Amino acid sequence: MNMKRCVDCVPQYIRMNNTNAAGAEHHFLVSSEQDCVNNCTSDLNCVAVDFEQAGSPHKCWPHFKESDLLDSNIYSQDGTTLFIPVKRCIASLSCKQLYLLFAFGLW
Repeated sequence: MNMKRCVDCVPQYIRMNNTNAAGAEHHFLVSSEQDCVNNCTSDLNCVAVDFEQAGSPHKCWPHFKESDLLDSNIYSQDGTTLFIPVKRCIASLSCKQLYLLFAFGLW
């Protein structure tokens, strides 16, 4: 395990402007794009998230099914950005906590 990674990990996403994916089952209101992305980052079941900029507060549409990301479910939509996480970080866990999770096979 790379212990340095738990200290300086930066989440990474594929960002698709003016794009959304069908299949989000619900949405919640957020104050910013970063709030929306952070909500997906913190939920390991989240496979992608659509951020809808129209209105205030904005809408955040998380996706929990890989099938939502099939080409047949991806659409052009002005004012919406699709984020797909490619690298996650668990900022709330210390390096020692991460080490224990790996050591006991829980991660």
